[in-house]
Amino acid sequence: MPIPLPVRDRLQGLRARQNSLFLWAAGISIVGSFAGIIAKGWLIHHLTHQPMLLAVNFACLTLPALFLSQHAGLLTDQVGAEPILKRAQYFLLGGSVVSAAGFAALRPWPPLSVAMLILGTLIIGCASSYELTARTKYASLLVPEPEVGAFLASFSVVFNVAKLVGPPIGGFVLTWLSPELSLTLDSLSYLVPIAVVNGLMTPKRLPQLDGAARRRLTLGRAWRQVSGTVRRSILFTGLASLIGFCHPALVPIMAAQYIGPDPLSLGWFTAAIAVGSIVSGLLLKRHSVWVVQHPVRLLGSASLITGLAQLLLTGLPLLTAWGIPGVPYLGAILIGFGTAALLAGSNIITQARSPLETRGRIAALNQIASLGGGGLSSLMAGALVSRLGLQTSLGLLGAAGVTVALLYLSSGPGRSEHLE
Repeated sequence: MPIPLPVRDRLQGLRARQNSLFLWAAGISIVGSFAGIIAKGWLIHHLTHQPMLLAVNFACLTLPALFLSQHAGLLTDQVGAEPILKRAQYFLLGGSVVSAAGFAALRPWPPLSVAMLILGTLIIGCASSYELTARTKYASLLVPEPEVGAFLASFSVVFNVAKLVGPPIGGFVLTWLSPELSLTLDSLSYLVPIAVVNGLMTPKRLPQLDGAARRRLTLGRAWRQVSGTVRRSILFTGLASLIGFCHPALVPIMAAQYIGPDPLSLGWFTAAIAVGSIVSGLLLKRHSVWVVQHPVRLLGSASLITGLAQLLLTGLPLLTAWGIPGVPYLGAILIGFGTAALLAGSNIITQARSPLETRGRIAALNQIASLGGGGLSSLMAGALVSRLGLQTSLGLLGAAGVTVALLYLSSGPGRSEHLE
């Protein structure tokens, strides 16, 4: 029996309000997370002055995706996105508590307090492998199929607005209050999405699978089921992330060298990256249909912008000598724009072009490419900076990124761009 129009309108209005609340909850959590990330990055840099430890901390956040995303994707498709999302959120809370409580208890012993910060990051990185994969498919269960791309782009906007707000908050709390409070805010922020997902959301329910059907849901089967465009997008995202997604690990060093050594300088430099990311997310949301239809142009251009931004920062001494102001912030904005377009664009493309039953596993593969590539990139960049210095390292990575992007752009459009 058809649902009467007034009832249907009320249901649609309820779902719209729930979806908005879900985005707000995610945004609050991300604000707290970035306040905590800024606090951890500055504390590790301030207490150790070791670029490799910054790289290790970021790798602990991203590299677990290489090892756990396969299992996360399988569980998401086999068991369901909602239960995996809920369990992962509790582990995220636990990891943030380990960092906050461990640092506070061991603050008189800096090596041990830094170790607790990194241990908490590792727990969060492991939980994020499940949370991000499940949340990506969960989003597909909240909106009609034609709106999936735009809704995922909304997550990019929310994420990057939070990335704009969180770092200055983290820098302010570090400067005027205490590191412990900044880490505590990170922990408290996880309670908001936990409450919303457990108490207020009503996603679509998919049919339960029997044991034989679950065993057939493998990562290899999902890879073969999707189009060549999806496979090429994931592979390029992995390569581009390996080359250009190292700035989260290097941002404390970049901010200290280009702006100043205090926590607020780190917060403002990170906020400049977020400004570029927000602009990118808004454009992706507005043009989500174009993004899905033109993967080569979108991903190749995003990687090209990131590489050019790194080269711009490499030439900073010369540009400063010429009296050109604001170059560090311009470079940060372009890095934010390019990396956000690459990561969010790849997620939109691969989800919108994949069957619903494969989206958990495809999200996992994309996560392996982006976060796994970023984790390896941070270790590589940390080693380069330790040996060659920041300027030379950014120049090498920027040149590699520009070269790879131009080669990829020259491979399409045409056959690789059409809907398969």
